[in-house]
Amino acid sequence: MNLINKENKLPLLPRIIIVAYIIFSFFYPMLSSLSRVGFVLVFLMTTIYLVVKNTSWESKYSYLILFSLSNLLLYFFGLYNSALLNNDLTFMFLDSAGFPFYLVLLPVALFTIKDTHCLNYFKDTLVNICIAFSVISILIVVFFYYIFGQLDLATITAGNTFLSGFLNLKLGATAGILRVNTNSIQVLFLGLYIVLAKNNRSFKDSMIVLLFFIAFLADGHRAGLVVFLMMYFSYLILYKRFTNIFIVTIFSLPIIIYNSASIYKRVDFGSESSSARVEQIGPLIDKISESPIIGSGFGSSASLLRSETRPFMYEMDTLAISMKLGLPFAIIYTLLWFIVLVGNTRFKYNSRTFLFSFVTLVGCLFYMSTNGGFYMSPLTTILQFLMFLSFVNVPQNAPKKLNLCSFPIHSV
Repeated sequence: MNLINKENKLPLLPRIIIVAYIIFSFFYPMLSSLSRVGFVLVFLMTTIYLVVKNTSWESKYSYLILFSLSNLLLYFFGLYNSALLNNDLTFMFLDSAGFPFYLVLLPVALFTIKDTHCLNYFKDTLVNICIAFSVISILIVVFFYYIFGQLDLATITAGNTFLSGFLNLKLGATAGILRVNTNSIQVLFLGLYIVLAKNNRSFKDSMIVLLFFIAFLADGHRAGLVVFLMMYFSYLILYKRFTNIFIVTIFSLPIIIYNSASIYKRVDFGSESSSARVEQIGPLIDKISESPIIGSGFGSSASLLRSETRPFMYEMDTLAISMKLGLPFAIIYTLLWFIVLVGNTRFKYNSRTFLFSFVTLVGCLFYMSTNGGFYMSPLTTILQFLMFLSFVNVPQNAPKKLNLCSFPIHSV
């Protein structure tokens, strides 16, 4: 995936900015304090670079500035409302920690899209780091079983004790299956998007997609597997025609049937985790009904607490956002996601690129809003900016026309 020609090699500083930006995006959940400092340094480096170079902004990307400013206005509204309601100050800022990132990450995004070589280098680097991340996740599983031989409370505790010396990473288990909870797996959606949207049909890209799938299995989040399958089958429909779906189905069914018991354990929605989510619905709705328009502010909680130390966090994130911001502003916050789709002015709204981008965005939105504490967190803001940069000027090698569901789809 050599997207940068040698004669167009980027200067050192832009490469440092882009690589640091992606690495900090991946490692934010595992090195939170260090990553925050890193993001501030990247912000300062980028801002100084843009000022020194006397960079002018292209009007076609002004919507990205509008996107950031709109989210910052929601932030200030939420802080003001929270202060009026005398919410706990510490909880207020912890609960809304994702919003300052709209300011911090904006210059990096504007810097990256300013030059085609920067953008291509970003995509190339993002995929390569996704590959490295996937390999590391899989190796953690392999080494765990190689060292401990079995999965139980004692071995998970020993594994977590060892890893805690290096990363804020917690191993877990679902139905007796090891999980590597990095909380960064969502970035792989964008690596998957870039690889699939190129539509190169190469063996190398097929192996990368398979590697990503194994990494999602190692991570173990049900929502992650759902989004991966949603993206992959959407890709087959848009790019590979229905014949490919038939072939994939024929080969997949025996594997699924043979491993049905294990798969059922992994996606069992009657589990204790799912039951705990259902229990939160009633108390959250009751709290929303107390102030449905302006919400109860950042740091607020319902009668059922998810955590004593972080009472503002709920697995039912969509309802939790509605509780804090109020229904109108929660809807606005969600709709702002879709501004990211405007990232390519060459998009035609019935093109493969747009439809696949739309599926990817909906998948990311679904994933972030179904994992407690992700939606409206720094992880969401980081993902949104990475998503925007992944969507801009994606290469397209698909056939020019395809008839699907009786309406024409034209490639860009």
